[in-house]
Amino acid sequence: MKERSSTYKTKQRDMILEELKKQGSRHLTVDDVILILHESGNDVGKSTVYRYLEKLSQEGIVKKYTVDGERSVCYQYLHSHKACSNHYHLKCEKCGKLIHMECETVDRLAEHILEHHNFHLNGAKCVFYGICENCTKGED
Repeated sequence: MKERSSTYKTKQRDMILEELKKQGSRHLTVDDVILILHESGNDVGKSTVYRYLEKLSQEGIVKKYTVDGERSVCYQYLHSHKACSNHYHLKCEKCGKLIHMECETVDRLAEHILEHHNFHLNGAKCVFYGICENCTKGED
């Protein structure tokens, strides 16, 4: 009986990893992953998804981001398990969309902060808040 349970858990983990790969570099919450799995006909428990995403994060297969303090945690699949480059995020205050941003100007700002203020920015936790392009268009 234990072997069957172990096989089932491995199958669930394989499904989770496969769906993460399909999503590319999108930032996903545990609830996003559960919804994607449900829509593809695979129901997996929240605790299973959470534990496996944490394990993948520790193994360097996904990158874990904390947004809004401790409230929102997102995960991003790292193609070829490469270390993720230092990047920043834009968070829309209207729709909640989280946008991955690599920008030389912000990199120079981080260098300035280090050089002149002796402070290291953590790009994985650096989030700029505002209104995204889609929401701005909706305001017209």
